[in-house]
Amino acid sequence: MLDAHTYHTFHILNTIGGIPQISEWAAFHHERLDGNGYPFHHTAKNLTLGSRIMAVTDVFGALTEDRPYHKAMPCEKVMSIISKLAGSNGLDADVVKVLEQNYDDIYEITLNARRQYIIEQQKLLKNITAPAVHLFNN
Repeated sequence: MLDAHTYHTFHILNTIGGIPQISEWAAFHHERLDGNGYPFHHTAKNLTLGSRIMAVTDVFGALTEDRPYHKAMPCEKVMSIISKLAGSNGLDADVVKVLEQNYDDIYEITLNARRQYIIEQQKLLKNITAPAVHLFNN
């Protein structure tokens, strides 16, 4: 089921219309240049720069965030893993180079976005009351 989220993303966003690039970028974030990604197994020739950026961004986010299956990793380890993926033709080496050159700024922006997300989530949860239960008589 986890692998299917990119496939469903592609089809759901395509129903909106007018955003084909965005639906492609969102749906192809697990594709790899060597064709070993999913769900469509596209190779480099079928992946736009936006899709390549999303792929690097997705790995970056997965490695720098606490996840149920691992703690956030330090910069050196994150860049080591991402660089290996670029070296094995999984991720775009030019995009990885830009990440490496701007790592501190990108990481800071990411942290600020995560903090803002938590604040917004807390506001939303504060405004939610107990679910209303409606009983209907036949």
